[in-house]
Amino acid sequence: MKHSRRSFENALEDKILLLYIFNTLKSIPSTRYIQKLVFLIYYNGLAEKEPMVFHYRFFNWNEGPYSKDLIEDIYSLLEMNLITIDEENLNYKITEEGRQRLNESLDFVPSEKIKLIEEYLTAFGKLSEEELVPKVVNIDIVKHAHKGKIIIA
Repeated sequence: MKHSRRSFENALEDKILLLYIFNTLKSIPSTRYIQKLVFLIYYNGLAEKEPMVFHYRFFNWNEGPYSKDLIEDIYSLLEMNLITIDEENLNYKITEEGRQRLNESLDFVPSEKIKLIEEYLTAFGKLSEEELVPKVVNIDIVKHAHKGKIIIA
């Protein structure tokens, strides 16, 4: 992660929270879906002035906000066999090892962040990719930058 500005602790926390999302949703259709879902959680947390849930940097891309760090974390979870791609439908799913690691690691994440993610997953987690993407694509992240946390590359 040579381009990342996250601390080791923040990167670890982000991966634990990603595992939490994979565990809660059971199946995630694409990296595009997880990008948009994590951005909505991040963006809504800023709008509500809640504690920052994720430490990703997003920039505008063809289909809305995109984070290179988030993609690297997904690939890292795949390499560690904590998530997998279901060969039948190509969805991302948490593995049994991922569930074990998540259960061992949840104590490292503040409980208020877990509660916020649960709230946002209730609001957005049941949306299909076709429903979720339009909610994000038109958000101008330059206008909504907050304390330099959202970066436009």
